[in-house]
Amino acid sequence: TAACGNDEPAEHDNHAGQSPKGPATAEVIMPYGEGFEHLQNQPPEAVAETALLRLAHATPAQIEDQDAAVQLLRGVVTPELWRRLTTDPAAVVPFMTGPAWRAWDSTGGGVHVTVKQDDEQHPPDTTESWARKFSVTRKLDGSETPVKDTYIVGLRQISGQWRVDDLRLLG
Repeated sequence: TAACGNDEPAEHDNHAGQSPKGPATAEVIMPYGEGFEHLQNQPPEAVAETALLRLAHATPAQIEDQDAAVQLLRGVVTPELWRRLTTDPAAVVPFMTGPAWRAWDSTGGGVHVTVKQDDEQHPPDTTESWARKFSVTRKLDGSETPVKDTYIVGLRQISGQWRVDDLRLLG
């Protein structure tokens, strides 16, 4: 084999940590999936904010089909979290009521998003773990009232790169 290649078939999906050589090998080969490559060697704050921004920019159709919204996180979450999210997408995808969703959808589904890390006390950081509470505010086209959601985001360092290991939408 060539020095710059790998032995895995090209069609093999490493984003979920699936590798014939095990999840750790997959994450060394491709620590981040498509659209998240710029996060390589970035601090945990950048990884957490990027994941939340990606999720918050879900379209009306993706919010309605929660599985489609969860797909936006593929490539930045650990294999364990990925399995949990695909089983229970409602744990991270905000619910929208009929009239609000219809108004948003009928005006084109545009959204302006801000993500802010909360100042409250958090678990101590370690060399391998990091967790914070975040507020995500979405200003949806067709609505004057911003939608604010609160998330707990936990990251774990794997092979020198931060991956989202815990993501919870708080009620």
